[in-house]
Amino acid sequence: MEKITKEYYEKLKTINYNKVEITLYNKLKDYGIWCVRNRVKDAEDYFLYFNDKIKYLKKYIGEFLKKYIKEYNEKDFNLVYNEKLEKYEAEYKKEKISMNFIYNEYSDELKRIEIFCKKEIFFIDIPQQQDYQFYNDYLNPHPPFLLDDYFNKDYSYDEDKKILETGVYCYENIEYLMIITAYILVKLQDSSWEKGFNLDLLKLPKDIGSYYIRNLEFKNYILDLINKFEKDELLAFILFAFDFDYYFKKKVTEEKNILTSPLSDSLSKLSFKLLNIKDNDYVLNLFSELGNFAIESYFSSPNILIRGVEDFYITRNIAILKASLISNNINFFDVTDDYNKELASIEWGDFSDLRPSVELLSALYYTPKQKVDKIFSNLALISDYYNIRNLASSNYDYEGKDTEAKSIEFMKLRSDKTLEEITENASLEWLHYIELMRNFKDEGKTISLVESKILYDNENIKIRKYFVENGYIEAIILLPENMMIGLNDSLVFIVFSKGNEKIKFINASNFGRTKKFKEKKISTLKDSDIDEIINLLNNEINSKISISKKIEDFSENCYNLDVNVNIGFSKTDFSKETVTVVELESLVEKIMRGSQIAPKELEDFKTNEETSNIYLSISDVNDGLIDFQNIQNYLTEIPKNQEKFLIKNEDILLSKYGIAPYKFAVASITEREKIIASGNFIIIEVDKKQISPYYLAALFSSKKGTKILKEAYSDSKNGSLSIKKLEKVMIPVYSKEVQEKIANEYFKILFDIENEKIKLKKLLENKEKVFDKLKMEV
Repeated sequence: MEKITKEYYEKLKTINYNKVEITLYNKLKDYGIWCVRNRVKDAEDYFLYFNDKIKYLKKYIGEFLKKYIKEYNEKDFNLVYNEKLEKYEAEYKKEKISMNFIYNEYSDELKRIEIFCKKEIFFIDIPQQQDYQFYNDYLNPHPPFLLDDYFNKDYSYDEDKKILETGVYCYENIEYLMIITAYILVKLQDSSWEKGFNLDLLKLPKDIGSYYIRNLEFKNYILDLINKFEKDELLAFILFAFDFDYYFKKKVTEEKNILTSPLSDSLSKLSFKLLNIKDNDYVLNLFSELGNFAIESYFSSPNILIRGVEDFYITRNIAILKASLISNNINFFDVTDDYNKELASIEWGDFSDLRPSVELLSALYYTPKQKVDKIFSNLALISDYYNIRNLASSNYDYEGKDTEAKSIEFMKLRSDKTLEEITENASLEWLHYIELMRNFKDEGKTISLVESKILYDNENIKIRKYFVENGYIEAIILLPENMMIGLNDSLVFIVFSKGNEKIKFINASNFGRTKKFKEKKISTLKDSDIDEIINLLNNEINSKISISKKIEDFSENCYNLDVNVNIGFSKTDFSKETVTVVELESLVEKIMRGSQIAPKELEDFKTNEETSNIYLSISDVNDGLIDFQNIQNYLTEIPKNQEKFLIKNEDILLSKYGIAPYKFAVASITEREKIIASGNFIIIEVDKKQISPYYLAALFSSKKGTKILKEAYSDSKNGSLSIKKLEKVMIPVYSKEVQEKIANEYFKILFDIENEKIKLKKLLENKEKVFDKLKMEV
């Protein structure tokens, strides 16, 4: 089959492939249910064998004997395990049947049973320990039901369909199988295929889909799909289904992404231009996911050689199938074997505790055999990769983060020992960047898409200093919010090259256009935005959204590389101010949850009279203020057992539940007032020697502060605030002088809001009196 040209590729973008998608989904959904049932049966057998071998062997030998003995009687069949000989022994009393038990020469496990019956030999293969481990891994995480319940119940079609669509149990992602099936149909329908419809002779790149091709049940399901679709429909589906635009246009809430957030076309285009890819460049794309960047780059410059490295097999295999239709110059690889060889070659000695117990991300450690011209490393989804790789989506706080920590220690172990001091507290991303600097040529370039917090946190000060002072950073570009589906964090592009004397900062956070997607907005860059970013990058003139700073400037600023800090924002030029970034925990006297007094107990203290004792509800806080004009719950007195929940003047009250923007207020109260906050608040008492409460409130009111707070809230529909996570959020702290400027401006605005509310309340009261007043005059 001829390769797809650029013109044909652009034409395929316009093809409607809905018919392919709907038909394949419905057809393969039924195949998937068969897979679920079949694999659950296999799993049941494996568990039975390793829990009760005798029962398992009796079951399967008995099923065989029933087929060949007309008057089979279970009582005549005897099977025992001879403890002395450590062998199985079996006999069937009424027939001349001999059974030979064959054992694995390495593990002494039972491997196969040979049954001699009526001059014929029959075989029963026995599960091995490694097979059991495979199924044990395959059934983790556990499905939303008990295995015992499944084995003891005949599930209906609809119930099986629900199990299938969870996408994590007993069945590969159905989207992946749809792509494979479409690819098979393209091959079978192609005129150059001379083998007829014999699926067994078909071989896909890297043997992808071989399990299905050999599976008789799968063949039966797809047989009637041959020649059902046009070639263009199938190709369009393979190339463009399940990418960024697919989910962006569909906006269907129940859709399940193959990858948490595929790279958009606009980010691919910007990446290509930032790297300044030219003909004959050798380009490396780490974490290449669905392959869009590599394919788009190839069509922009067809004489390049581009290699993608991807750990997650589903996205890698889809990318391989796509690339095989386009060019042999685009290759995607799994480098896990190389990584495992390196593990085996290390003499661990005293470092044996660091040896990974789970498979880490081999793309992080990949070293090409020769230095390359350009590298794009997409670290935007690094934590999600650990989720996927370790099947730990429900246990990420334990397994995923533990694995990430081991990755960090392993990278330190294999890194240059002269860099031990600078890598001491470094994050995984910066350790990865040290590896990257060795892998591209002196005149080459590398870019990385990554979360912005690594630019300013305290842990990475030493390693940022190393990169800055060695001239390794060329530019940092802050992107608009919500550039990726399912990812709320701010992203930046870091541009690495060698011999830089300045660093260019570009604030592109207000570029692009937004479109509503499900319950949030997603940003994309227009072509004109991409051109503007490249113009700013190549232009030495400083502006409101870009600035070049000399290497020596950063020593005064803790090597803070935050784009907003370095360009400056509002009326104050903060870029000249020293800012430290510390955990909130170090800036507070205490953080605690409000009162969780029982409603019945609270009722005993409530009064309809206005008193100085108040039980503060979430509805009493609006627009950053406690609304004393409309307090809901006055108390006769504060219950003795609730006095520890009394708030102090200038405590910050932060909503325990909610979504951004989060509800909070700075308590402005007199000594006379006694207020206990409900359990729907988190109470923060700041250390006023270090930070102004109104400065902190001003930060929380800003877009930057909202992003910081998001790290402490869960991702559920009505997010819940974790005190532990809140303690660990990173807070930028400026000098006392700057804090006071911000705090005073914020306090003045709150004062104005309160006065306007009082005026509004009077106007509303007067509005209600207009009729009565005029009636009296008449």
